[in-house]
Amino acid sequence: MKRIILFIIVILVAGAFSQSYSEYIIQGKEKIQSAVNDWDFKKILDARAYFERALAQGEMDWLIHYYVAYCDYRLTSYMFSKNDMKGAKDYVNDGIKHLKTCIDTNQKFAEAYAMLSSFYGNKIAMLPWAGFYYGPKSGKLMQQATIMGEDNPRVQLQRGLSYYFTPERWGGSKQLAKENFQKATELFQIKSDNLVLPDWGHSETYGWLGSVEIDLGDMDAAKVYFEKALKIDPNNNWVKYQLMPKLKK
Repeated sequence: MKRIILFIIVILVAGAFSQSYSEYIIQGKEKIQSAVNDWDFKKILDARAYFERALAQGEMDWLIHYYVAYCDYRLTSYMFSKNDMKGAKDYVNDGIKHLKTCIDTNQKFAEAYAMLSSFYGNKIAMLPWAGFYYGPKSGKLMQQATIMGEDNPRVQLQRGLSYYFTPERWGGSKQLAKENFQKATELFQIKSDNLVLPDWGHSETYGWLGSVEIDLGDMDAAKVYFEKALKIDPNNNWVKYQLMPKLKK
């Protein structure tokens, strides 16, 4: 029976990779983006499983580990939105594991350092007293990410999110978050020819800029940013159905 199951797994994996490896990754990126736009838990899980299957091929493992961790990153946010701290903890720990493997294989991939920093920030959000331990780890990783990837829009986005969610008494700042988000939007204008690399976050960054403006009391600026977000991605349901209604209130 075990041999039959193993044979079926081999057939499924082989079939999945009858297309080129690059095409497989690109389709995975489309799956996770669609899942995030719909904020569909099952679709995010399916995208995660899709990338996990790619690990069996042994090609560009560092990048596949990053994408599995990126799915964990979104699943963590979903669990936070449902106030499920146990579920969030599981995905945080799994994401950390995959990113450490990614960094061990490719120590120059700045985005992995930035996302790992964010995961440690999630640990602090779940256990504030742990900030004395995870705070310095998160800060050091973000510093490394910024040094290596100052011109990477997702590094700037996650750096901005760190400022946004960190309390002011611990170095957080809405103004500094705004500056990082603005820098990220400028960097998103530079398109990469390598389609297998991460490209998420452009529309989302404008959503965060609008959120900062709401916090700072400028509703007109927030509206402009939300409209830009939807122009880039009309399917950004976070902006369309959660952020835009805030302006009406």
